Amino acid sequence: MKGPDDKAPVFVGGVGGSGTRVVTDILMKMGFFMGDNLNNSNDYMELGKLLPRLRELIYIHGVKTNQEINGHIHDRLIEIEALIQSGMQNPHLYRGWGWKAPPNFFILEHLNDHFPDLRYIHVIRHGLDMAFSENQNQLKNWGFYFDIDADELSLPQASLRYWIEANKFAINLGQNFLQDRFYLLRFDKLCMEPQRVVAELAKFLGINDIDAAAIIKNIHKPDSLGGYKSRDISIFNKGDIEEVVSLGFSV
Repeated sequence: MKGPDDKAPVFVGGVGGSGTRVVTDILMKMGFFMGDNLNNSNDYMELGKLLPRLRELIYIHGVKTNQEINGHIHDRLIEIEALIQSGMQNPHLYRGWGWKAPPNFFILEHLNDHFPDLRYIHVIRHGLDMAFSENQNQLKNWGFYFDIDADELSLPQASLRYWIEANKFAINLGQNFLQDRFYLLRFDKLCMEPQRVVAELAKFLGINDIDAAAIIKNIHKPDSLGGYKSRDISIFNKGDIEEVVSLGFSV
């Protein structure tokens, strides 16, 4: 099944606080319709309504997938697709469509089944910066998915462990199921080399007529980038630090 106007959708996800809002803003400037019910972080709120019941079902059944869970996701995606179509009143005005919700990667297989030509952008930011971030909502809501017990660890330790498991999970799904329809966008690199990363993103999306200067003019390096360097990272175990490096970040 294809989406509104037979255009394959583009979805954005990542661990909360990774920079998905900035990436979604880039997509909108490129001409994508990213929903008409957004919060201040550019999250598509209709997708967010799927997630509490999904977590509840996983708790109830003690499994991450079964007929009831799959049915809930499938039915909700049909409703969301119809809402997107009604919200995009003039499809010809847009280059494409999609939505951003950081937990998109939890339902990536379902999204791929429903929208077999989709493209998915997974945003990743330095794990040690993320460990000290104030945005820990995803850890609180989804830590159980990776058997992370925040009561046994300090918040930064639990946050880093979640960052590792969530990103490895998302990257594995993306590379295995989507292959060349999966793009891993490094937020740190976007801030340091915005023109290059925006050009790479445009190529991934099959776009060759963008005004890169207009798109990148509001991309700025946040003060928190590299903030971990002023923190005590000896609290993290050696294995977790090695995982950060294996995911492409220098420490």
